[in-house]
Amino acid sequence: MIRDQGTAIINVPPEVIFSLIIDPAYLPRLLRGNLADAYDVKPLPGGGYSYRWVYRLAGLPIQAQGTMTELVRPIKIVVESSGGLKTVSTWHFEPHERGASATFSIEAPDVNFLLRRLSGRFIQNQLRFAVDTALSNVKHIAETAARDVKVPRSL
Repeated sequence: MIRDQGTAIINVPPEVIFSLIIDPAYLPRLLRGNLADAYDVKPLPGGGYSYRWVYRLAGLPIQAQGTMTELVRPIKIVVESSGGLKTVSTWHFEPHERGASATFSIEAPDVNFLLRRLSGRFIQNQLRFAVDTALSNVKHIAETAARDVKVPRSL
């Protein structure tokens, strides 16, 4: 398994971040910078959504289907993607004195030993970029939304 994760402190409560991520209206902004385009976004009965997306890996388009498979309000969101590169992305939120600690991780299975040796470092770098970009985007979106609508410090 190839895995990467990162954590950011975001100056809004976990509930606000959770609500933004499960709102499909924010999906294009969340993916911005990851060179991904999302389309065919459909709400799921239990909350969250599924979507199709195209990720550009070394300039090559890779199509995938993403689905929110686990929602534990307001602490955890799991998105499983299948298609060109299978991944499991997990958001985890905890209260923090300045708002929330948001941890984002991505896992991609090793296909086989040879592929891992040839492409493991490249995929690891792509995962690092995706983690850094996702955390940066969520921090910006959540803090901007909080300023724009005057979100209370605790819900």
